Amino acid sequence: MTKAGQPQSTSGTNVEVVSVVICSHLLARWDWLCAAIESVERQTIPVREIVVVIDGNRDLAKLATERLSATCTVLVRNECGGLSEARNTGLTAATTPFVAFFDDDALADERWLEHLMEPLVDPDVMGVGGHSLPIWDQGEPAWFPRELLWVVGCSYAGLPLEVGPVRNVFGGCAVYRRELFDLYGGFRSDFGRHRNDAAGCEETEFCLRASSRRPGGRFIYDPRAIIHHHVPANRATLGYVVKRSFADGRSKAGLAAHARGAARWQLATETTYARQYVARAFFAGLRSGARGDSAGLARSAVLAMSMLAAACGLTSGVASMVIGSSRRPGGLPPFREPGMQRGEGEPEAQSPAIDASPRLRQGPTPSGSDMSVVICAYTEDRWDDIVAAVESLRRQTMRPSEIVLVIDHNGSLFERAKRLPGIVAVENTGAQGASGSRNAGAAAATGSILAFLDDDATACPEWLEMLSGSYGGPEVAGVGGCIDPEWPSEAPAWFPEEFNWVVGCTFLGMRTTTGPVRNLIGANMSVRRDVWEGVGGFREGFGNVKTAGHSSWVGESRASTAEETEFCIRVSQAFPTLQWILEPRARVRHRVPSHRSTFRYFLSRSREEGLGKAVLVSAVGRESALVEEISYTTHTLPAGVARGVRGAIVDRDIDGLRRSGAILAGFSMAVAGFVQRGGRTLMGPRRKPAAH
Repeated sequence: MTKAGQPQSTSGTNVEVVSVVICSHLLARWDWLCAAIESVERQTIPVREIVVVIDGNRDLAKLATERLSATCTVLVRNECGGLSEARNTGLTAATTPFVAFFDDDALADERWLEHLMEPLVDPDVMGVGGHSLPIWDQGEPAWFPRELLWVVGCSYAGLPLEVGPVRNVFGGCAVYRRELFDLYGGFRSDFGRHRNDAAGCEETEFCLRASSRRPGGRFIYDPRAIIHHHVPANRATLGYVVKRSFADGRSKAGLAAHARGAARWQLATETTYARQYVARAFFAGLRSGARGDSAGLARSAVLAMSMLAAACGLTSGVASMVIGSSRRPGGLPPFREPGMQRGEGEPEAQSPAIDASPRLRQGPTPSGSDMSVVICAYTEDRWDDIVAAVESLRRQTMRPSEIVLVIDHNGSLFERAKRLPGIVAVENTGAQGASGSRNAGAAAATGSILAFLDDDATACPEWLEMLSGSYGGPEVAGVGGCIDPEWPSEAPAWFPEEFNWVVGCTFLGMRTTTGPVRNLIGANMSVRRDVWEGVGGFREGFGNVKTAGHSSWVGESRASTAEETEFCIRVSQAFPTLQWILEPRARVRHRVPSHRSTFRYFLSRSREEGLGKAVLVSAVGRESALVEEISYTTHTLPAGVARGVRGAIVDRDIDGLRRSGAILAGFSMAVAGFVQRGGRTLMGPRRKPAAH
């Protein structure tokens, strides 16, 4: 041994400087566990001790104690604490300067440890990881992409081909300097597998933590250090791929939020992996499918489903932290590193001040004479659309009491609007944007019901009649309807209906029958005037600020079209007995300009939606802002991907797979926007509420 604690040599040395820790939880793996121990005992360099940790399985603990104690140190945990806690338990018994971790369902090549130990002669090397090859118990599925081998605990396509530095090593095939755990604490118990869940990232978090504490230190990947990892039949299924991908996304959310230091590096490996290797494999599979290779098409489909599941898991993990869930395995508890005190709690996001003092009128079902329609416009480029919107209101079976046309900071358009017969033209002299314009129109209107229609939408003849028919009692705050897209010619073949919200329309996943909803969509909604007055109107820090030719955002909120969502939630918080009602028969058609039919706009708008949702959380509170979105991401989107994949495989509909890919891409961009904004404003250091 050198003074620094590194072995003087590795090959052929008799110096026992390494311990191997193997954790096990399932009695069904007993034979695999014994084979794993035998493979460690056959290493070309001596192992001082093999530490076997039995985590929460009394039958397995009894068997291991009886049969392994003669050659191994057997430690028993009576309660199942998960893989991280089991590894930490093994660390307490290790007596050597280097500790290797090995899985109970793996077999090591004879020179595995020898190759792992070689780079450790360099004192700056903190740990070394090896290469894991799959042993498919029932044969390798033709549909399984090599890029997803990490799902089954093996090395995946995209890892380095030669010895070199990496961000992190794999926990079940790695050796670390023992001093790292003494100095920086063990594996975090809120990361890693627990019973039958599929979580992970405990080794990634530890490597990031160690790297941030030891500048100049690095981890090395050596593909010559090979192990062979069993893949049981129940993991070679599409269901397990989706489950494991979702769990990995959830774990990555915790990693991004809690890993110390190296902020830009925390998800850099995943970003490169998705952009380069997954994308390349996805399109390669599509090309193979076009040539008649059904397995190639299936691999692309599985890649798309895996990435979507990971994105859903990432959002679910972020949402759990934002909402404050601390359940395990469903949530991620606050960070508590060994040796650190629990931090002070963060105050709940505060909703805007609400004046709930006005008494709401309990009038009868409104008639046309009670309903004012507000249309907001900002550019002369839409003049024909504005005229069409007004004409659609003149053809209503229940005529409105007035049509209020609000012009948002455009003098020439206002002069032109004043010449339209039968309308009330109003200038928005307040805050520029959709919220300020709607407030200006509502203030000028005289009806007891305020209905809102976009300037590029046309209402069906029964629109107002259907809206008014749902005001059957005082418990109704407002009523909205469905919005159908009017494409330039037809919808792009790749465009998924689950993302119709991108173009301001009703999307697949919304309710299809009359009933209560959390919020309405601003292009087709109505609200009782006393409710609007009771909460002070739309919040003027939300929504688009548009001028002819481009759009920007209020301040730094970038809240996109969240102004009506924020308004509806704020009303529900102020008046808990009131409901928002969706009446699907009250329909409008919303024109989709050609530039909004592009994939570039699709991605841009998706990212803006994520930014807006993060701002919404800070404005109205955590649970209210995300309850619908979590259901949408965990049910509607996976169903859409599965539908597209089935169409591609069964009907050979390539467009179905493209729609699945679009769902993946759009949701990933929304997640990126949410995490970008959320990481800055929602998941930073929590401050103690000020004393009153």
